[in-house]
Amino acid sequence: MLHRTAGAAIVKPLASEGALVRFTWAGSRAKPEDLARGSGADAIQADATDRGAILAATRDGRPVDIFVFNAGICIARDPLTYAPDRDLDGLFRTCC
Repeated sequence: MLHRTAGAAIVKPLASEGALVRFTWAGSRAKPEDLARGSGADAIQADATDRGAILAATRDGRPVDIFVFNAGICIARDPLTYAPDRDLDGLFRTCC
């Protein structure tokens, strides 16, 4: 999730100061790999809504100073199909 603007803005300065940084991503591989290559950070493909995947990402690999987990979602739905329980559950699984 991190290869986009906000995540990269967090990873780049921390890594440039010498911190050992690990970040998660989902979706296209090219941008997170470029960010990792350019910053020296570890890029780990993990679904932000999968607790087990995130726990594994924090435990596996070399020791790190900072684990950046920057995720969020936008709920944009047709008001006629909006399901608050389902939509809010997804929001909380991702962001909390």
